[in-house]
Amino acid sequence: MGSKFTRQEVLDRLNRKRAEKKPIIIGAGGVGLIAKAADKAGIDIIMSYCTGPVRMNGNAGQLGYMQYVDCNGISLEMGHKIIGRVKDTPMVAGIGVGDPYRDIDDLIDELTGIGYSGITNVPTLGGHSGALRKSMEREGIGFNGEVKLIQKCRGKNIFTIAYAFDEEQVKAMVQAGTDIICPHVGVTRDKAFDFNVLTVEQAAEKINRLYDVAVKENPDVIVACHGGPFADPESVQKGFRLTKADAFVGASTVERIPTEEAIYEVVKEFSSLTLGK
Repeated sequence: MGSKFTRQEVLDRLNRKRAEKKPIIIGAGGVGLIAKAADKAGIDIIMSYCTGPVRMNGNAGQLGYMQYVDCNGISLEMGHKIIGRVKDTPMVAGIGVGDPYRDIDDLIDELTGIGYSGITNVPTLGGHSGALRKSMEREGIGFNGEVKLIQKCRGKNIFTIAYAFDEEQVKAMVQAGTDIICPHVGVTRDKAFDFNVLTVEQAAEKINRLYDVAVKENPDVIVACHGGPFADPESVQKGFRLTKADAFVGASTVERIPTEEAIYEVVKEFSSLTLGK
């Protein structure tokens, strides 16, 4: 098994980077090879949740939010497969709060028991709206359930990262006690698909607005940027210059996009070789 960290140990690591004015980098690890490479490269936190293996199998990561898969079962399975590959990085598991077959308190204990150092609210329903959102909230499986998840973890002194989409959600998650709040600014830009995403400037404006909401509730909370135009180191660097964020959370940007691009380029290079005869 890899190293497991207490909440305070994770925070001490992250706050040292903040004191040194260095960005905190958090990435998804949908398969062991990705997590192992990220760990070796010195990533600060690795997150494992259902969208990872979904996207690494060639599907749209958004399918992981649509409950076609057993999201919590995947987090458990990934823990058993991946944690042992990671030597010196805290790993955070995703929990879907709408699971009708698992007690969430027991699931938190089970995930931390196999070596996860923290919990996040993935798959999140925070991006849903309208009648669907109202129906989910009425049944207790919407975003309010995710806020309760963070509250439960804080009560157990477990490190947490929370995704949120607007001011109200950010305020609720910070009040619940999350250690990192991650304003989500939409689907990550992708060269292969013409997604209508915010510009870096537009995303930065939103992040700064949500940052102000977050630190008003807790001046010590760590604020991350994620999604939208933040698809590569260059765009994230620009985002850091334009925002007050301390951290970056990359999912597709850390695992899928770099893998796709590297394999594409090396196969094209091999295909361009000439025979010696």
